[in-house]
Amino acid sequence: MLYAYFNTDGSVKAITSMPSDYPDEDVIERMVPLGSNANEIYFDFDASTVAAKQSFEPSISYNRVSSLPLGTTITTSDAQFLIEDGEIEFEADTLADFTIFLSHPQYLGQYIIVPTGPELT
Repeated sequence: MLYAYFNTDGSVKAITSMPSDYPDEDVIERMVPLGSNANEIYFDFDASTVAAKQSFEPSISYNRVSSLPLGTTITTSDAQFLIEDGEIEFEADTLADFTIFLSHPQYLGQYIIVPTGPELT
């Protein structure tokens, strides 16, 4: 067995082969099976257990991404945005495909491509 240490948002802080003493009292320790991948698990506070991360299922349309879980972080080449309402819209002057990275403690990180450009009237 391995020891997994989780942050207060449920994300993995570390996985170790031996118990560790973290000075931060908010760290949650749980045993996980050998071979556990820190990128594929999180701590589910509702069930008080370690759970497998799920895949995002975003709805992608022109200049817009929706159906995102609250608390998703969007990373672009220029900035990061915290999603508080389940969607993000982009403004662009030229037609382009915009690559963004989605991250959330309970979901597998994912790159998506969003078609962007000027509003068509």
